[in-house]
Amino acid sequence: MSKVIASGLRVGYLIYPDKYSSEIRNGFFNTMVKTSSLDTAVVTEAINTHTAKDIINYKLELAQKANHIFERYFPNAPKNKLTDFTFFNKLIS
Repeated sequence: MSKVIASGLRVGYLIYPDKYSSEIRNGFFNTMVKTSSLDTAVVTEAINTHTAKDIINYKLELAQKANHIFERYFPNAPKNKLTDFTFFNKLIS
């Protein structure tokens, strides 16, 4: 997932052409990276049921509310096209 959705879940998906299958599988087998089956199941379910999208939208809504409060107390803080969705506003540009 990501730090925005669930910082403890670290799962990645990879799509590749069949001709690279053997090399990629061997590469993963030879690395020390192991992902929990539970983490994989949780992430897959969140993606398939659109729960991940709901979480992102909720967090964006919270960020917008927090930024409106910030703007009330710091009306002269610099703004740009992204500040409405950031998780905090900066006091300096």
